[in-house]
Amino acid sequence: MNAHEAPAGEQIPEAALAVLAPGPYRHDSIDQAIPLLTVDKDGFPHVALLSRAQMRNGGTRRDLHAVTWAGTTGANLMASRRATVILVGGQVAWYLKLTVVRVVEHHGRVGVILRLARSIADSAGVDLVPMGFRSSAALAAEEGWDIDQQVLDLLGRLQ
Repeated sequence: MNAHEAPAGEQIPEAALAVLAPGPYRHDSIDQAIPLLTVDKDGFPHVALLSRAQMRNGGTRRDLHAVTWAGTTGANLMASRRATVILVGGQVAWYLKLTVVRVVEHHGRVGVILRLARSIADSAGVDLVPMGFRSSAALAAEEGWDIDQQVLDLLGRLQ
């Protein structure tokens, strides 16, 4: 694949943000898992798979809002203040290198406003199939996506 780095100050591409747009919720449907990469205290990559219920467009073309459990991923975000998000749409994977600009803690969750540092669009001109998971009401309840929505709403008010 050919990776092209965006010039400094580039905004998150609209097509990448479209991946985060909420679709109609259907029980037992397949949804995209969104990899959020951080670095642990030993310098190793750490991956958290988020749902669209845990990440939103920040509305600025430069920011994403994300929420994770207050475990390893949250600790990594607060320690390094950096993350990478991978979004896949059509024939392109976007690698969004991000910095943490705001952190909130709420009900055992860590919410972050992530600001774009660099965007890389990667494509070989072939259709990509993103990593996915089977969504369900039971999964939403087990994962506490209603609490995640509260945290994301809080981040939106802080923007």
